[in-house]
Amino acid sequence: MCVAAADKQVLVATPYFVPTPDIVRAMRTAALRGVDVRLLVPKKNNHVYAGLAGCALYDGLLDAGVRIFERRPPFMHAKALIVDDTFAVVVPLIWTCAA
Repeated sequence: MCVAAADKQVLVATPYFVPTPDIVRAMRTAALRGVDVRLLVPKKNNHVYAGLAGCALYDGLLDAGVRIFERRPPFMHAKALIVDDTFAVVVPLIWTCAA
């Protein structure tokens, strides 16, 4: 996974952050190694349970040094992943276990 291989920076923007345990582990491990890991999610989610599920993971991510930004309305449906200025995905990237 490219997040686990990051050296400098991981930028994630997603409206639905409900990742697998492997993704959470990769983000935490990268942050603990000194990688600048940032997550941009909506402050108010249009799918309440998806928003709550993502929020339940924040403490562990924040403790590891992941920076989480909650965007105020209007709702942003953009999805993006940028790693080390060398890898970028701007497509329907939904970070959920069910996707």
